[in-house]
Parts: sequence; C-alpha cells; structure tokens
Amino acid sequence: MGAGNRREESEGRRQFVRDELKKMGVKYTTASFARDRHIGLKTERFEGENIIVPFGEGTKSVVVGAHVDAVAGSPGANDNGGASPWFLASSRATMENDWRIRVTFCFFDREEDGLIGSAEFVKTYGDSVEHVAMINLDVEGTGEEVFVGPVGGGDDDRILPYVRRAVKVVGATLRESEHYPASDHLSFANKRLENISLSIVPKGDVPLFEKAAKKGCKLTRKRCRR
Repeated sequence: MGAGNRREESEGRRQFVRDELKKMGVKYTTASFARDRHIGLKTERFEGENIIVPFGEGTKSVVVGAHVDAVAGSPGANDNGGASPWFLASSRATMENDWRIRVTFCFFDREEDGLIGSAEFVKTYGDSVEHVAMINLDVEGTGEEVFVGPVGGGDDDRILPYVRRAVKVVGATLRESEHYPASDHLSFANKRLENISLSIVPKGDVPLFEKAAKKGCKLTRKRCRR
C-alpha cells in the first residue's frame, strides 16, 4: 500500500472516532506527533494523532488504551477495530458517572509501526498525576476466552486482581500468560508503570499468541527489561 493511501486510511479511522464522539457529546482532545526512523541511509517519517478522552478529576489516574490504526492492507476488524465500538460505548457510559479519579480513554495511533502513539503519550504522562493502572485492549474480536498478559514482573499487581474478578463475574474463561505480543502496554511497562493487556480470542488461539510473543525479545516483558 502506498504511503498516501495509508495516510488516508489512517485519517479515515481517526475521523470516524472523532465524528462518533461528537455525536455522543463526549469531549476530547487530539495530540499530533511526528517521528523519524533511521534505517541505514534511509529515513522514514511517521506522522499520527492520538485521540484523548478525559473524565473525572483528582491526582490518581487510570488510562484505558486501544490503538486505532491497522496493518497496511488489512481491514483491521479484529486488530483493532473491535475495540473502537467498545471504547465509544464505554465513553458514553463513563460520561454519566462522577469520577473522583482521572480516567483517560486513549485512541492510540501508529501502534503497528512500533507503538509510536503510546510512546509519545507517556513522554509527558505522569508528570502531575499518580498512575494507578493502564489497561490496554488489543484484538477484541469474537471468542470465548479472555487472554491477559504479560502477567508477572511486578507491574500488574494492582490491576490483575480486578481483571480476574471481572472475568469471573461475566462467566468467561480467563487465560493468563507471561508472554503477550507487543502492544501499547509496553510503552507504559518501559517506564515501570502498572499495565495489563486484554484480548478476546477463540478457544485454542492463546498458544498461537504466546508463540508469536516468544519469537522476538521486544515482544516479551521479561526479555524487554533485560
């Protein structure tokens, strides 16, 4: 896919999110970014825009994230289009509550190009708030199992018990693993911030995700931190 077509596709996805938020009367902000990546003598420029939906007040902060981009040439229905409707519905519900902490929904851009959007977000995040947890939603398709990871390492101690409790309430099957493919949770993990990623997958697919995560050092939390 050409660079021009890809930019148009990405903007189309972001515009859909912005339009839906406006229809619901949900306030949001945007944060544009640009980053150059040098590979040999070649320089590739990545431009994008995070869409940020803040709720509540206070010094404590919870971030709920999902990337809005897709792999080039892919419709991205499962990765990660399935999270967008959930995000939008949750934004509407969250708007109706009086939160005593900051709850921030982040539609991250350029996840597929190296977690660029979430990395840009965490550059200034945490300067004026106490981080409680980051919950990342990636691959929210159809399925019977909730795949959670990467567990362990000491930066999911607060959020993991709540995840277990929620999955038990809805009666789903929970699969936990220390191996989880690279996603926006890593931008928070790299700053030692509490985080967890959640996926909804068909029965039997978790080993496939674990195998993919084990292929590269950047994909596994423990190896990433060495």
